Amino acid sequence: MPWAHGSGGAWRNYGPSLMLRVGGVEIAVISRTGQATDLAQLTCLGIDPLHCATIALKSYHHFRAAFEPIAREVIRVDGGGMMGSAALSKTEYRHVRRPIWPLDDIKLD
Repeated sequence: MPWAHGSGGAWRNYGPSLMLRVGGVEIAVISRTGQATDLAQLTCLGIDPLHCATIALKSYHHFRAAFEPIAREVIRVDGGGMMGSAALSKTEYRHVRRPIWPLDDIKLD
């Protein structure tokens, strides 16, 4: 079970975890929920985030302190869930074919 720093340097157990390599893409999978808050969450699985061309995280904003300093660019997308979808529902969209989920109610007949 990998242990990595998180929450201001405290050790945190992410449970049984692994790194998968699929077509040259390294994927970190953890079994206990937790935000990406420290580079050690990847390095403990053998992934060097300083040498990754792209890092994709499922995190609302907790990643910023650790990952923004090494990022060339941060692109935020809506991954669903409590925080992401709420932000998109308040955005005004123009020139979009309707209906489009999750912005519009879609009734299935």
